[in-house]
This record gives sequence, structure tokens and C-alpha cells, in this order.
Amino acid sequence: SEGETQVDLLRIIGGGRQVRWLERLSETPEGSAVRWVQGDDSGELLAVPIPGDTEPVGQILYCLGDLDPAGRSVLVSLAKIFALHVGMAFRMIETVEQLRQSEQLFTALFRKSSEGIMIRDNQGRIIHANQKISELFGYEGDEIYGINAISLAPVEKHHLVRKNFEALMETGHLQREVEMVRKDGERFIGEFTATLIESGGRQLVQTIIRDITAQRRFTDELETAARQARAASRAKSEFLSSMSHEIRTPLNAITRMAELLLESDLNSEQRRYADVLNKSGESLLVLINDVLDLSRIESGRMELEHIDFDLREMLSMVHNMLAVEAERKGLAFHCTVDEQAPLRVTGDPHRVKQVLVTL
Repeated sequence: SEGETQVDLLRIIGGGRQVRWLERLSETPEGSAVRWVQGDDSGELLAVPIPGDTEPVGQILYCLGDLDPAGRSVLVSLAKIFALHVGMAFRMIETVEQLRQSEQLFTALFRKSSEGIMIRDNQGRIIHANQKISELFGYEGDEIYGINAISLAPVEKHHLVRKNFEALMETGHLQREVEMVRKDGERFIGEFTATLIESGGRQLVQTIIRDITAQRRFTDELETAARQARAASRAKSEFLSSMSHEIRTPLNAITRMAELLLESDLNSEQRRYADVLNKSGESLLVLINDVLDLSRIESGRMELEHIDFDLREMLSMVHNMLAVEAERKGLAFHCTVDEQAPLRVTGDPHRVKQVLVTL
């Protein structure tokens, strides 16, 4: 461009005195020929473009002076070659700068990462480590450099480290949770992810390490709490089952005695009392069975019976159980069965009775 940069170059050519454009003489693929003037002097310049990836990145200016056509042709050829090399140099400088910026970015990410990252050679020696690794294992600055990575594990775990390394060499990638040790001997649970990488013809191991001691402790506490809850649930179920059986034994005797009373010679008032006693006992037995069902459901042992039973007889039992309470409330309670209903069915009579009583 005919901007400030080119004017500065012209000032150098003109010995520091002001140089201005007079006119553009020609425009060719090899370059632009322009006339310049400086006081009483004037001359011609050849501006040769410096090639870039997609477009010229600048120009090289040559003073043509009094060169004849042959001299100018040689100058143009040399100028094109020189401009080509300058363009290559510019691209190389740009590439180097991009690499430098990439390296700076990688270094910043590597050193400031919230997770510990280290790189070790095929002998196990740590050759690169970020600040988090030093903090994680209790080392100062670059003190951890040169240490063999096996020393970051307890002595009794060294054989596992060797096995893990063998597995890594086979697969190229490995993730494990292992016990590790800090410089002061304190132990912790670490999760590491190791990957084989190539650098400068060498095979290296990049390892990312996280301290998961608190996470593992929290998980263990949750598992312990879950086990305790399951144990408490089993104990409750066993208690309910035991108590239900203990209560059912004398209750069966009471209902049986009530049935015997009903079979004896009783006046109407006595019979009503005995009937209430019998029905109440049966209701209590149903309640106990419900408690047992709850215990079975919580323990995952709930099973349905598949037996034949008389539907009308079962409905009659439900009617008799509820009729006493209905009578006490001054209500009429009737139970009717559709004529199309079968006499005998297959299922769980106790559960059907539970559903009807609940309704």
C-alpha cells in the first residue's frame, strides 16, 4: 500500500528528506513502477510485492536510477526471488509466533489446571509436573522433578504399580483408583488416568491425578447408612412378625372360645355379646395379618396364594365382620352376590377380603 510504512522507506532512500509521489508509471505482475520527486531531484522506484498465503503482505522498493532495460530485467528477476524468500521468512516467523503462543497457552493450562498433571519417561522418572501435582504430594516447586513415580505409592503397593504399567503398555490408556502417599507419609485415595504419548521420538506417559479421598469417604458413609437402614428394616420386620405370631396365639384361643360359647345355650343378649366378641377377635386377626403383610412387603417376601375358595362364603365372612359395626352405627348393611358370579374361584381369599373390607 502507499501508506506510512512505504513513505518511511522513501525517506530512508531520500536521506531523511521529504519524498512524495509524483505519478504511477506502470503496473505489472512483477511490480509497480512509480516516479518520485524530492526537491529538484526525481527518480523511479520498482515496488515488488512480497507474496503471502492469499495476498501480498507488503512490498520491497528498489531505486531504478539510470539502469538500462537489460539491467532492469535482471533487477526484476533478482527482486522476485528475493521477495519470494522474504515472504517465506515472514510465513516462518508467523508460524514460529503461532507455535510460541500455542506453547504459552499449553503451559498456562498445564500449570494452572485444577487437576494434577505429570509426565514421566519410560523409566518412570517425572520430567514435567504442574503446580497441583506438587501441592497434592506435598513437594515444593520443582522438587518433584526426577523422582520415580513408583515412590508416590506405598511400598507394599509397588507391585500393583508395576502391574498397572504393564496394562498401560498393552492398552495405551488406563484409569484406576489406588492408594497414594504424600512426601510426609500421609496416605490418600487417588484416581489416575494414564495415557501413552509420543514426543521427540520418545514414548512418555501423561498422568492426570485427582484426590478422591473425601468422595470415597462420603460413598462409604452412604453405603454404611444403607446397610444399617436395611438391617433396621429387617429387624423391624422380624419384630413385627414375631409379635404378630405371639399375639395371634392367645387371640386364636379367644375367638375359639367365643365360637364355643355361640354353640352353647345362650339367651339373646348373651349370644349377641358372644357374637361381638367373636367378630372382634376375627377383626383383630385381620389387623394382625395386615401387619404381617406390611412386614412381608418391606422385606420383599410378599407372595399371593393361588387356591380355590368359595366366593360366597368369603363374602359372608366379610358381611359378618362389618355387620356388628354397622349395627352399632344404626346402619343397614347387606351383601349380595350377582347370580352370574361363580361359586368357586382361584386366588388369594385373604387378599380379596382385605380389599373388600378396605372398600
